[in-house]
Amino acid sequence: MTRAAAEFAAHVLKEEAGGLHPEAVADQGWEAQARAGWTAFAIQDNLWIYPNDAEAPPEHLAVHLDPGLAFGTGTHPTTRLCLQWLYATLATAQWVAPSILDFGCGSGILAIAALRLGGVSALGVDVDPLALAATQENARRNGVAAGLRVQEPPIDPDGRYTLVVANILAGPLIAHGDMLARAVAPNGRLALSGILADQVNRVRAAFPTFELALTVDEGWCLLHGGRT
Repeated sequence: MTRAAAEFAAHVLKEEAGGLHPEAVADQGWEAQARAGWTAFAIQDNLWIYPNDAEAPPEHLAVHLDPGLAFGTGTHPTTRLCLQWLYATLATAQWVAPSILDFGCGSGILAIAALRLGGVSALGVDVDPLALAATQENARRNGVAAGLRVQEPPIDPDGRYTLVVANILAGPLIAHGDMLARAVAPNGRLALSGILADQVNRVRAAFPTFELALTVDEGWCLLHGGRT
């Protein structure tokens, strides 16, 4: 992780939990530890997440993933909530060439899943260059690299996306509320994750022009919906 990314993460965590500070530690083979014991699992119906080196049967709509040092394998409730939302949203609406903004993309799992589910183009945004590199490599492994761009913030203020998903934390969601709301195309949909129950009202208040429903998984909350 770059110094800038570490400082940003420390700032976010301080806002969310308090009393934290960054500290350098010796390398302990983090990537190997992340992979240990990780096996394929279902998100919903035929949508499955597979490690990169595992073969998937043809009936599974599989997303193959190697997170590297980036966040996002689909096992955490915040990511699972977003994946289930993408699955339901892309399956139940007749979108025309849907585009996706994955803000805080981590491993790229959400953008890649959206493209595998019928999205046409996606933009992955993250403050960490390692996350952007992981996203590009995972997109290549899943055959969707042509449809996925990556960049560090800020995003183009004139960009509009059919689906905007941000799986970060309440503080950054509130701080970037205007930008995320503006990025949603007319009749598009917004999904916000990484929220605890006592933060829901504050996050909702940062998106006053949206009617946001609530879904909860293991104490983590997803706010999702469209403009009022």
